[in-house]
Amino acid sequence: MGDLNASSLWMKLGLFFTTTGWAMDLFALQSFGGSLSNTKVSWYQAVEAFEVIGYLCALVAVVLILCLVFLDEVQGNKIAHICYIVFSLVAGVFLIIGIAIYEAEATKTVYVGMLCVGGGLLDIAAGILAILDMVGIKK
Repeated sequence: MGDLNASSLWMKLGLFFTTTGWAMDLFALQSFGGSLSNTKVSWYQAVEAFEVIGYLCALVAVVLILCLVFLDEVQGNKIAHICYIVFSLVAGVFLIIGIAIYEAEATKTVYVGMLCVGGGLLDIAAGILAILDMVGIKK
């Protein structure tokens, strides 16, 4: 097992942002799911698709950041680092696009969607922090 002190400041912040963003997404999607149950319009199906893909990418990003920070075998792996960056950025973009479609089309406002936007922004910020770590920018 790796040591948290061995990781850079950027990766520690990325760990915090990714796990917090994932928890916000989990709560938001759990609350958001029943708002328009049995809706079969195409825009709502697009919202569901974007949100599910974004959530799954965020989940993969959480697993990758935990491996990058705590496992010695993965800490120096550039491919795992790049995968974390990609999944984190894709998760944030998909979550925000899904909420944007919902807010543009829905007549009923769901305020818990702001949690999803916050989680998406945290995912994007975590991806940017991982880029800073990868290029070697010191604190």
